[in-house]
Amino acid sequence: MTNLDGYVLRKLSGQPYLLPYGQNIATFRRGLKLNETGELICRALQEGKTKEELPAILAEHFEADQSELPILKTDIEHFLAQLHALGITGQPSPRLYFPADATHSFRIGTITLQLNMEEELISKEFFPFQINAMESHSPFLPADAIPPADLTVSVHFVQPVQRPVGKILVHNEELLIMETDSCYGLIFLTSPDISVCYMDKKAHTACFYCRRRNSETLREELFHGIRFAFLLAASRKGLYAIHSASILYKEKAWLFSAPSGTGKSTHAKLWQEQYDTPPLNGDLNLLGMEDGKPVVYGLPWCGTSGIFTEKTYALGGVIFLQRDTSDHVRTLTPDARSLMLSQRLISPTWTREMLGSTLDFCEQLASLITSFTLCCTAKPTAANVCRAAIDTALLDRTAR
Repeated sequence: MTNLDGYVLRKLSGQPYLLPYGQNIATFRRGLKLNETGELICRALQEGKTKEELPAILAEHFEADQSELPILKTDIEHFLAQLHALGITGQPSPRLYFPADATHSFRIGTITLQLNMEEELISKEFFPFQINAMESHSPFLPADAIPPADLTVSVHFVQPVQRPVGKILVHNEELLIMETDSCYGLIFLTSPDISVCYMDKKAHTACFYCRRRNSETLREELFHGIRFAFLLAASRKGLYAIHSASILYKEKAWLFSAPSGTGKSTHAKLWQEQYDTPPLNGDLNLLGMEDGKPVVYGLPWCGTSGIFTEKTYALGGVIFLQRDTSDHVRTLTPDARSLMLSQRLISPTWTREMLGSTLDFCEQLASLITSFTLCCTAKPTAANVCRAAIDTALLDRTAR
């Protein structure tokens, strides 16, 4: 069946036109002025008639006999070819995959995330964050209430009809990020399953265009892809993610941050073995403010550690790790603390404005928490030195 989706048949002052609407206007599809034959064909197509039924419909309207059918068929072929040449037909209409029973809502930090996709496409790490009856016990909400989504993620299983052209913001071997007047586009250069994600600039919606519905790796690819959209939405609400392993000590979260391979997971494990401190996340933590005090929110993304929590904790401090041949602490100036925090964040800094907001947050945070550099080995003494420095910092803050 020839598809005329996205077009309306309309007379203007008695003259019939086939006019685009919606996405067809956004992608600059052309309209077409019609004669009587073209109007009949388009009306029949919009009523669901097939190409094979068109000759009989035109013959009846024009009262043509059998000898004139070849001429009518030729006219039909020429007109359909014109529709195709103009891009009116032959292009699949992009469709979001929004099955009514496949909407799942999650609360991560202060972000309500809605995933509109089949459950088998959602990583198991999301489900501890799923909004359930426990969260609806607030006296201000009905029992079945779900907060409106801050970020809605949906999936296409067709490729976009037209990719917008924009300014390149970030480009590496795996990812190209571009900006247009209305959206950000993330092109996944090495993903076998996801080609592109478009996000509106306020980070309320993100749509992933996927190549294969039945891919064995699509769920994992989406899990990592959604992180980009989530971190943009989080930064819009003043929440920033830092590459770090975290533990719970004296009812506060303490974060160990360092470049990959430095030993942050090893250091967190030393604490667990010596002081029985519960691990919170093995790779990534979300920072924010509540009532002017710094907090750490649980995240489902945790690298390869498999360690994460959905709970929220007061933030005690961020310890920057640096390999050394001995274990000792190096204090940091206020500007160095702010700078090092900003360098360890992985939230988007794609634009000048994003970087400015990130630096403002880091300056505020640095003044409220304990932070220093721990030059360390991988021996148990490293945890001893770090713990002593933290205990001293806590006593100093208490004395103020």
